Amino acid sequence: FPFERTFWRSHYDLITTAPVLRDLINPTIQNYLFFMDLRAALKRRCSADWIVFTPAMNHNHIYGWAAWLQTVSPEECPTVILFVRNSYCFGPDPNRYDRRAYFARPAFKWLERLAASGRRIHLVTDSKRLSAEFSKLTRLPLAIFPTPHTDRIRRPVGNGTHVPRFTWLGGIRKDKGFLVFA
Repeated sequence: FPFERTFWRSHYDLITTAPVLRDLINPTIQNYLFFMDLRAALKRRCSADWIVFTPAMNHNHIYGWAAWLQTVSPEECPTVILFVRNSYCFGPDPNRYDRRAYFARPAFKWLERLAASGRRIHLVTDSKRLSAEFSKLTRLPLAIFPTPHTDRIRRPVGNGTHVPRFTWLGGIRKDKGFLVFA
């Protein structure tokens, strides 16, 4: 497949590290920069028959996605699948969200309005736990795409003629999904 570099900034590049300011300033600027890159990358390139899939969306991207979707009419909008995979909860308590969730919640509502207008927007995640957490932030349905984990793969048995198995690199958390896709 031919690849092209589209996004020039990382959402890990922090604008400020000041404790009080960073929670609002960094994601606001990151969302704007992400929107600019997304708009430049997809302008006049994708159509309603496309599927646009993002492997990881969080509070640094969600407003960028919503803003870009707002620029595309429902008739011309591709199917957009946004994979949410980072918990916004403190520790194991699924009812105690951190500040990032409160920043992201209005953007989830924006995505809900865009979906209600006819744009094909799908949220997916990789565990029942995250599906339950995000279901408290949005009314959009969340499908579960289990992520395989490479830390539990058995050693190959036999003569080495097995079909290769492809996995997602790294084990994100042990409570997620299938071990491997076969």
